[in-house]
Amino acid sequence: MSEQRLVDAFFKSFWLLLALTAVLLVSSLVIFLLRKHLFSVESYGKYSNLIKWVLIVALFVGAIISGYFFSFRILDLKAVNNNDFLYIEGEVIEFTVHREGNSPDNPIYANPIIKSNETGIEIMIRIVDHVELGETYKIIYLEHSKIGVLLID
Repeated sequence: MSEQRLVDAFFKSFWLLLALTAVLLVSSLVIFLLRKHLFSVESYGKYSNLIKWVLIVALFVGAIISGYFFSFRILDLKAVNNNDFLYIEGEVIEFTVHREGNSPDNPIYANPIIKSNETGIEIMIRIVDHVELGETYKIIYLEHSKIGVLLID
């Protein structure tokens, strides 16, 4: 059951990042190829050239960034297809993301750092489930994308 939840979380982010990367890349390419027709001086004034290049560069940089994160999913694809997951049991020692929730008394924490009980190594895992600081959990996760879920016995 936990393995299937991990696979579902993986493929959800896999397809989302693939689609985002493709849309940004194709959009930047289309705008680049049609730049003379889309951004005429008559329509946008003297700043048409600046607007054109800022938009093209922004879309292209977005495609590169999403492609970078997508590359971690590609590296984990074989492990997911073979159900070859990593396991860790450890304590949540801190969170890398701290945000204010609905109220100052209810903060949101994400991306916990887990300290392994066996080896003592610390690893940041993007856990799909809710975890508490100072608690010990068994987690299955993927090596490169660091997506994980709690292991339910």
